[in-house]
Amino acid sequence: MRIVLFGPPGSGKGTQAAKITFLYEAEHISTGDALRQAVAKGEGLGAELKRHLEKGELAPDELVIGIVAEKLAEIGYENYILDGFPRTVEQAQALDKILSEAGKPLETVVDFEVSLDALESRICSRRVCPACNEVYNINAKPPKKEGVCDKCGAELIQRADDNRESLKKRLEAYEGLTKPVLLYYNSTSASVVKVDASVSADEVFAELRKKLGL
Repeated sequence: MRIVLFGPPGSGKGTQAAKITFLYEAEHISTGDALRQAVAKGEGLGAELKRHLEKGELAPDELVIGIVAEKLAEIGYENYILDGFPRTVEQAQALDKILSEAGKPLETVVDFEVSLDALESRICSRRVCPACNEVYNINAKPPKKEGVCDKCGAELIQRADDNRESLKKRLEAYEGLTKPVLLYYNSTSASVVKVDASVSADEVFAELRKKLGL
């Protein structure tokens, strides 16, 4: 499978990607994780990215594209789920070029649709583990012990931008930059499917499997 997941922050892309990769042994390429890993290595593109971040600058497109390209080459351009990339039409065009040159064009784009109320509830209730990146929701998926990660025992945190004010800004950025990417993919050979992500994670996964024919 060669899949890109789209959806606003809090739509459950990471949760669904984890479910698919667990059952079908695909590679979940989270752009945020890939960038953090590159910075941690401190070599090549990662070292260059670190210099930008230390100056408080956004990651340049060419660096993000380069790091994703390296990851795709590493896994052989097959059996992956991209989460958090591409975010702009320019990135989407660059990705198409990379995959076309590899002879492995993108197959499916999944658009997670979710209401604002559901997003607010999820975002403001989200807690994450800084050690292993496991994600919890104090209402829908709480840890067994309050404030402690089930997997590694680290203390859970609430991200600084997991609040209503930050969500509003992130949604504005999503609408302005990322929505046009969906319009772009409607003009390509990739199949664009929509999934109702306002329901429970299990219900979303059932619909997702149906739409993807899994």
